[in-house]
Amino acid sequence: MSDGPNLRNLMETWQRVQEQLTQAKDALGDKQSRPNRRRLVRCVVNGRSEVLSITIEPSLMAGADKR
Repeated sequence: MSDGPNLRNLMETWQRVQEQLTQAKDALGDKQSRPNRRRLVRCVVNGRSEVLSITIEPSLMAGADKR
């Protein structure tokens, strides 16, 4: 009874899956998400969940301290 080849195959498969996951994460990191319609507050983020920009509709700031 030898589990050697099966374990080796499992480890090789696991390594390939890890590499594919890393590639997918890298590809998502370059993607940006932004709203399609006009919103009062808009936020653009990338696939790494990094906020790239935030835009606040000026009418929301009317009469407020804009600092």
